[in-house]
Amino acid sequence: MDSFTKGLKFFIVALNFILLFGSTVLLVFGILFHTGAKLDFIEALETKTKDNIRDLITTTGIGDVDNIDRFSFTQLLGGWIAHSMIGVALCMIVLSFSGCCGAWYKVRIFLLIYIIVQSVIMFVEVLIIVLMFTVPLTIQGQIKREMDFTIAGFQGLAGNNDRTLGWMFLMDYYKCCGTETYKDFQNEATVWDRTPGSISTIIDAPLICCKTIPIGGADNDVGCAREASKDIYTEGCFDVIWNKVLEKSMYTYVVIGNVFLLQILLLLSSIKFYRDAKEKKKVRPLKPILKKTKDYNGY
Repeated sequence: MDSFTKGLKFFIVALNFILLFGSTVLLVFGILFHTGAKLDFIEALETKTKDNIRDLITTTGIGDVDNIDRFSFTQLLGGWIAHSMIGVALCMIVLSFSGCCGAWYKVRIFLLIYIIVQSVIMFVEVLIIVLMFTVPLTIQGQIKREMDFTIAGFQGLAGNNDRTLGWMFLMDYYKCCGTETYKDFQNEATVWDRTPGSISTIIDAPLICCKTIPIGGADNDVGCAREASKDIYTEGCFDVIWNKVLEKSMYTYVVIGNVFLLQILLLLSSIKFYRDAKEKKKVRPLKPILKKTKDYNGY
């Protein structure tokens, strides 16, 4: 084996070992979220946001601070998010383990598994990227529909369900309102009380969407939640998050590009090792025959 092949083998094993470590960490966090374990960084974010919502409830007299105290980010993450993390982590562990063993020992079955899984992952990635840039509204539209579906159960400050509290946390943290606009709560929220507490005049947006915290719970105090005041966060949460993560983040593009290049290198190297292992298996059965021939001839 030449030095280039050895170096390539060590490089592939090292990358897959890093992937194996990262997948294990992801699996651990998924299990922790699923079991409701307390995590310091989650609790720090939760405490800050809870304090803001608690102050709003106390000032306006609308809702019950006990609802906020009972709410847990960890429990919210313990549903489909935790299950997704566990599923992805297990797939990545199988992939990285196959890559490590396949490259180091040149085990054909491991290399074949690695090649197939890596090819499927890359195909899905390319498909998603193509859709994002050619028909972005298709993906965005689906995400927005899912967000609108959760808005339907929004109840406002007096609410105590996970959807209500989850939306309040999201809007407080990102300083946004609704999926695309605060008007989503007028169109999609079917159980939201638009005259909560002692308010008699309809509000146009949830009080959590106010840029200026209300000084009380009377009609005149909550004018910030009415369209005429122009004191509402007008940008939807989808656009805020989408722009932050994708469209306006050069770091995201650099990371995605480098990861994809590494995946191509890993796939091509795995194919090479698979072919080498296949050729080695073809040659190996001839050795006993040659040895017998040599012994028979006396050489």
